[in-house]
Amino acid sequence: MGNAFFFPWEVSLITSIQDRLSDFGVTVMSLISALGEQMIMVFFLAVFYLWIDKDFGKKMGMTIIVGSVFNAFFKNIFLRKRPYMASDSIKCLKPVEKGADIYDPTVQGFSFPSGHSTNGMLCYGSMGLRANRIWQKIILFSVVVLIGISRFALGVHYPTDVLFGFILAAVVMVVFDVLYHKYSFERACLIFAGVGAIGFLFAKSTDYYTSYGLLIGTSLGFFFEKKLVNFKRPKAWYFGVLRVAAAIGLFYALNTVLKLPFDKEFLESAGFLSYLVRTLRYAVTTFVITGLYPLTFRLGDRIGHKK
Repeated sequence: MGNAFFFPWEVSLITSIQDRLSDFGVTVMSLISALGEQMIMVFFLAVFYLWIDKDFGKKMGMTIIVGSVFNAFFKNIFLRKRPYMASDSIKCLKPVEKGADIYDPTVQGFSFPSGHSTNGMLCYGSMGLRANRIWQKIILFSVVVLIGISRFALGVHYPTDVLFGFILAAVVMVVFDVLYHKYSFERACLIFAGVGAIGFLFAKSTDYYTSYGLLIGTSLGFFFEKKLVNFKRPKAWYFGVLRVAAAIGLFYALNTVLKLPFDKEFLESAGFLSYLVRTLRYAVTTFVITGLYPLTFRLGDRIGHKK
């Protein structure tokens, strides 16, 4: 399943890098690559949304999620096999799903474009644009570039996957900003959710259904919070740490509990019902965290908050 297309120089570059990578080098690249993974994005979303700057957290979080939806959208259109699936000379040094068949694209995902690169640009790039000091901008944008390099060094993406991942992120940022200023944050979310739903007609990989669930749940959570909660920034830093830690714990707990009614074989199957359950699971989880969970902040607000 999937298509194999690439430039010869891409295979040569990947194999050249992998031939020079020591075990320590693989470890370093794996750690850098992890900076673009989903749970790191959830962490930064929680830090900004629940603690540091709610408005920035909402915008950054939504662009990351929208980027993930359309990244998976394109992956399911082009169905490009990962480099190690198409070339015996390239090794898979860090599979997307450990323990699963590395040659199963429905689990490991397709290659074009790079999701980590899109995530990295939308997360660290957004923080870089927000940063006031030049050294902060340099560090944050360097992280974006290093994440991209790590993806093809580990054999799971081609350089062109990384490049298009960056381009997709830039387009999402610009389009979201245009829609936000022309209409509103809420309408921008609705437009992206409507267009992104087309993926239900053809998507065959779990990353699309995970991302779309995040998009629906987070959008509804943001709407709910704005209308019925409107929490304030915590006055004390330890309240912020507590908010974030509890949110991450709740994310894991809910995601685990919502799996319990279904057997493992069903959850891992490539069928519409299993995909729908995955979408609903992530939608419910993120709605609780972004919308319902902030209701508990009222106790902290009684103690004091920054205006």
